[in-house]
Amino acid sequence: MQAEVVVDGIVFGEGPVWVPGNIPGGPTLVVTSVAAGALYRVWPERNHTEVLGDTGGGANGAALATDGNILVTQNGGMDFSKLPLAVDYPYNPATPGLQLATLEGAVRYLADDGFQAPNDLVVAADGTVYFTDPPHFPLPPDPTGRVMAYERDGGIRVVADGFTYCNGIAFDRDGTLVVVEGRGLQRVLPDGEREWVVENLGRGGGDGFCLDTEGNFYVAE
Repeated sequence: MQAEVVVDGIVFGEGPVWVPGNIPGGPTLVVTSVAAGALYRVWPERNHTEVLGDTGGGANGAALATDGNILVTQNGGMDFSKLPLAVDYPYNPATPGLQLATLEGAVRYLADDGFQAPNDLVVAADGTVYFTDPPHFPLPPDPTGRVMAYERDGGIRVVADGFTYCNGIAFDRDGTLVVVEGRGLQRVLPDGEREWVVENLGRGGGDGFCLDTEGNFYVAE
């Protein structure tokens, strides 16, 4: 398999979401830009992209809602001067939380109280949104990362806590939550306890990830 460039110019791209053709606005790909605080719509076959909406801050993960809207984890904006990266992106702070963007570009908050830096998310069959909420860089001395749930009635609960830096999140084939934690992958059990899938993914660790139908993990490093 050979990768090809579909479009470029999306700075610090994250959260790709495929919008199928049976939903207005599809078939297209929607991606976030952490640095720009924006959503982009991509037409892969046309090699074309347009700005879809302005989220402010740092639009991180994204997922498709059942009505065709886009759920976004808003990390609150990143101060790139504190990261070991040779980049000079502007710092654009916003309130951390969970946002909802329509395919017409309107953006609003679903939840915006008491979060650190929401990173990635996944939607369960019952409509519950599970998302990681790690701390901002530089990391604090005590592990404060959390996996949280946004219920259909708007309620928020902590599923598990005490993570050093929880990042990507997905469901295993049996419905168990799996998250990138530090440099490895962990299962988050129903009682909040955790067990390693892979403790060390390599030098760079992992970011977002997905599974195939056979249960293999594909991790972006």
